Amino acid sequence: MSLTAVQLKERAYGIGASESAAVIGLSAYRSPLEAYLQKVNDADGVPRKPEDPKDRLRLEGGSALEPVILGHFERTTEMPVTDRQLRVHDPKHPWRWVTLDGRASDGGLVEAKKTEITGAVWGDGDEDVPDDYYCQAQHGMACTDAQHVYVPVLLPRWEFAIYIIRRDDEFIDLMTKRQLEFMERLRTRTPPPVQSLEDAKLMWPRNKPLLRVTADATTTEIAQQLANLKAQMKRDEEKKEQLELQIKCAMGEAEELVGRTGRLATWKNNKDGTKFDQESFAIHHPDLWRKYQVPKPGARVFLLKVKEVQN
Repeated sequence: MSLTAVQLKERAYGIGASESAAVIGLSAYRSPLEAYLQKVNDADGVPRKPEDPKDRLRLEGGSALEPVILGHFERTTEMPVTDRQLRVHDPKHPWRWVTLDGRASDGGLVEAKKTEITGAVWGDGDEDVPDDYYCQAQHGMACTDAQHVYVPVLLPRWEFAIYIIRRDDEFIDLMTKRQLEFMERLRTRTPPPVQSLEDAKLMWPRNKPLLRVTADATTTEIAQQLANLKAQMKRDEEKKEQLELQIKCAMGEAEELVGRTGRLATWKNNKDGTKFDQESFAIHHPDLWRKYQVPKPGARVFLLKVKEVQN
C-alpha cells in the first residue's frame, strides 16, 4: 500500500511504531542511517524508488489478512477489538505516534501479524517475538496508557498463536532517549554513524572525480590487514575448489555419495526452467527494447591496491 506525498511528508518529521526498531538500531531489516536518509529524502520531496512487486504483494497480503487475524483473535479470547486503525500521538512527544490495529476490551493494544518465519525468531514464551515487533509494541504503549500488547500472529501452515508483550518503562525510557537523539539528527541534518557496507553504499553512492584522501597510520594498517586477509581467503578458496573437484571426480554421474557414516554429498541438477532471452528480444524488437530501457547508475566498485605482506 503506497503512501501519498502528504503522508510521506508527515512521516519525515516523526517516528511511527513500525519505524521504532530501525531508528534505535534494533531492526533486522533497516539501519538507523537508512531510516534517516529515507526521512530526509521524504522531507526534501525526493521521489521514492518504485516498490518491488514482491514487497507490494507481501504488504497488501498482510493488510488483507489483518481483519481475518483480528476476527480470530476475538473468537479465541472472547474480547472485542475496537479502535481499529486509530492514530494516537504521544501527548508528551507529539512527534511519536502509533496507528493501532486495534484495542482489546481489557485495554490491551492488539498488533496483528502474518509471518512466513518460524523457529527461534518466534519462540515459546509470551514475549518471544522478533525485535522489530517488540520495539513496535513498546512504542505503541509509550504513546498510550496501555499496559500490554497482544500480538496475534498467523504462522506458516495456518497455525495461530497469541503473544503478550508487557509494558517495560525502563525500555521505553531508553527507547525514548535514542528516538530523541534521532529526531535531533533530523533537525540538524546529522546522519547516524555508518555501521555496515550497505550503509556505506547508501551514504556515499558516488565518488567525486579526482578527489584523493591521504590515509593515516591506522587506515594504512587496516588496508594491509585487509590485503593479507583477502590473499588468505583466495588460497582457502582455491583449496576448497581442489577438494570439491576430487569429490566430484569420485562421483562422476552419480547424484549421491555415501559412506560408512551415511550420506556424504549430493550432486543433482536443479529443476529445468526458462529465462528471458534479452539479446534475441533486442534484435527482433529493437523499438520495444529501447522504449523500456531505464537509466542505471554505475556501481561504485571498491578495489584494494595493497599487496599481501608475507610474515
